[in-house]
Parts: sequence; C-alpha cells; structure tokens
Amino acid sequence: MVNNRLGHSKSRLGCVRCKKRHVKCDGKRPCSNCVKHEVPCSLISVPIGLQASERGSSGSPRTREEPSIQQAKFTRIRNLIQSLSGEINLLDEDQNTTWDHSTCHEQNLQDLRLMHHFTTSAALTVADGPSLREAWQVTIPELSFSCDGLRHDILAFAALHRGHLFPAEKDVWIVAAQRHLTAVSVTRVPYSGRGSTEDADCYFVHTLLKFSMEIYRIAQSPGPVSVSDVSQFFTTLHELRSVLLSDVGQGLGKGALASLFDTGIESLSPLSEELELTSRLPQLENLRRGDTDLQVAVIVSKVCLAALEILDMTCRSMVTPLKNRGLVWYWPFFFPVDFLHLLSVEEPVSCVPLVHYAALVRVMEEDFWYCQGWGSKICSLVAHILPDPWKVWIEWPLQCIEQGIDIRKIHKI
Repeated sequence: MVNNRLGHSKSRLGCVRCKKRHVKCDGKRPCSNCVKHEVPCSLISVPIGLQASERGSSGSPRTREEPSIQQAKFTRIRNLIQSLSGEINLLDEDQNTTWDHSTCHEQNLQDLRLMHHFTTSAALTVADGPSLREAWQVTIPELSFSCDGLRHDILAFAALHRGHLFPAEKDVWIVAAQRHLTAVSVTRVPYSGRGSTEDADCYFVHTLLKFSMEIYRIAQSPGPVSVSDVSQFFTTLHELRSVLLSDVGQGLGKGALASLFDTGIESLSPLSEELELTSRLPQLENLRRGDTDLQVAVIVSKVCLAALEILDMTCRSMVTPLKNRGLVWYWPFFFPVDFLHLLSVEEPVSCVPLVHYAALVRVMEEDFWYCQGWGSKICSLVAHILPDPWKVWIEWPLQCIEQGIDIRKIHKI
C-alpha cells in the first residue's frame, strides 16, 4: 500500500517551483532549492508581507514590507528619477549641443584652412630666401604640433594675414585671430632657461610672432596709441633677447632654426657714401653734450647716444645687399634696456631716436603688411607728448614720413 503522507507539513509560503515539485521550501529569498538548481525563484518578486500575512477580523490579508525592502525600493525609484532627469536635461539641451558640435566642426575646418594659408602664403611674408622659407613653411609648423600655444600663434597670424588680403572678410578673420590669441593666453608657451632646446625653439618663434602681431595691433588701432603700447611692443623683443642669452638659447643658432640667425650683419662693409641719418648724428649728439638750451642728464644722454649709434648701424645694414629684410628690427632688439625705461617714462630726449626709427620702419612698410601704418602712429604719439622746445629735433623724420622720403638716402654735400 502506497504511503501518501508528505515528509513535511504543507506551507503556503513556499515558492512556485517547490510547490510544483512537491518538495519542502525553506522560504528564503531565493530559496535553497532554487539556488541549488540555479533557477529563478518566485520568492524574489513576491513581497515578503504576502508570505507572512495574517487574517484580520474581516478576513482580508494585510501586508507590511520590512524596512530594508522599503529602503531598497526607495533607492531604486530615486535612482530611476535621477536618471530620467538627466535624460530630460539632455533633451532640453539638444539644440545647444547640436549647435556646439556644428560650431566646433566649423572651427576645425577654419583652423585647417588657416594652417594651409600659413604654410602657403603667410609664412612667405616673413621669409626671404630658400632657407628661411623652409624654416617658416616646414620646420616651424612641425614645431607647433608639440606646442599648443605656438600652434595658436601661427593660426592667429594666418587669420590676420587673410583679413589683410581680403578686406571684405576682415571681420570674420579678426574674430578667428582673437579666438586663437585668447587660447595662447590660456595655454601659454612654456620656457625655462634650463629647459630643452625644443622648448627654446617654440618660445623663440612664439615671441617673433607675438612681436609681429603687436606691431599689427598698434598699426591698426582705430585711435591714438599710448606710451605703454609702445613699451610693451619693445619689451617683447627684449624678452626674446633674454632667451638668446640663456644657456639653452646659445644653441638656437645651430639647431632647427639656424637659418633665422644668419642675417649677415656681422660682415657689413663700410659704406662708400654717408647716409643722411649719419650726417645728422652730430647734431643729435649736441643733446648729449648739453650744447643746447635743453637740459639732459648725463646718464640719460649717454643711453640715448648708444641708441642712436645702433640706429645708424641698423640704417646702414638696410642699404647693403643683405637678404634679410628683418634687419629693420635690429634697433629695438639691441638698444639698451635703460633706453626702454626712458621711453616708458616719456623722457623727451628718448623720443627723438624713436621718431627717426619710425621713419626707417615707414620705408619698409610695403614689405611688411603687418606694420603698415605703424610709423605714422608712433609719430602721432610723439608729436602729442613731446614738449614744444623739443619738436625741432623731430622735424626731419616727420618730413620724411609725410612726404614719403626714404630716410636711408645718401647725404649730399
């Protein structure tokens, strides 16, 4: 006779699978049998209150979840709401995001166009001869790929050049240039006197381009320029000189940028005829000796005389068959640091060589698109700040600028 009695008492709390198999369920969540057979257990999805229900006086079941289960549910719901909130925010910003992606794409294309313009056009405006062209068209762009700041310098310079070539598009390219100049101020071009030669190369070119763009900013200024503008302009070149005098800078003339240092000015031969500017130096020296009614301190006069002598050398170098037009910047590069200080405090005697130099730059403005108008701006500034008794000393260079006379002309006796 078959024994139909179960080996355990019936339970209403067992899982569905255990009931179907007619085996005892331990009521765990999940139960041990389901865990053993690696199958889903129905108790996981059943509120525990239903398993531990009690009959009330009305006979209807009452349920109450354990606090831990309630907390788990609350956490899941909260996470779901936060997730949905994030999705909603993304949907709200979808138009802005689309616009940002579109703008980024346009700027990337614009930057590619500017880099192409630099290597094919803008670089040629600062390079004379095959060796210099190779440096500006090939070596320097390659350097910029390892220096974000230098790359932004190049793109800003290219943008300004495109604006110069295409006046109808100038506003567009000015905005592009400003975008990259802002990026330069944020990223900066690192340099240390003890850094690598590549760092020094990058900083050297960065300063050259910064100098060129400072010239352009002054030349294109819609209003009058200030003494601080001019001081900042010259300070940039003196920063460059400090690089060259550092231990690392000593090797720049032998590295990848060696061609930029081959100016030929060291081998200048004497001129057979005297320049007009040279013939006027003795008159300017009267300021130093105190042979005029103007009072000039001895130290001040010596500094200004040194600046005048370097100006004369610069002028002579520009009437010889040298290949590098950039020699026009020889004067601000080498004049004494004390002279820069005199300019910054508007010392009248320092303004005299400055106006003569402005007349020299005016001669080269056709060769340098970025300095067209610079000489006139400087002369307007000096004419405004120079006391009347001093203005007789700048009449000749002002006349050269106003009448388009080449200050390098030969002196006729």
